[in-house]
Amino acid sequence: MDILNYIDKRQSSFLKSVNYRIGDAGKRKKEAKLEYTDKIEVNLNEKKSIEVIFTRELHFVPDSSFKISVSMGSLLYFNEKEIDNLELDKIDIVEEIKNCPPIINKLISRTSLLISQLTSSFGSHPVITPPVFVENKESTQ
Repeated sequence: MDILNYIDKRQSSFLKSVNYRIGDAGKRKKEAKLEYTDKIEVNLNEKKSIEVIFTRELHFVPDSSFKISVSMGSLLYFNEKEIDNLELDKIDIVEEIKNCPPIINKLISRTSLLISQLTSSFGSHPVITPPVFVENKESTQ
């Protein structure tokens, strides 16, 4: 199934939330592991629209430099001509959205960019995360 067949061209994107905590400089370790996870939340508004929220969270283990969480959202409207053909109770809408690059890639790219900008705002190098969906990804920093 191609979810785009049921989505109208009208869309609105928005910043849902940002949570950025700088760690204590005295507690920073020379070696720490950066861990990050992605999450997608989908809220249906009857058969009128879908709100998609993409969240990326990053933190170090052990807790040291910073912890950041950024959520971007998109409001997608159903195509009124096609919506009656869509049986929402028979599909996994989260998987459909996750596997639809035109919808999810825009949110992931914007989130990745914002994280890079925020992490570089205190004079350090930006943390650049991939503009693709990842789950429980770890990298050595």
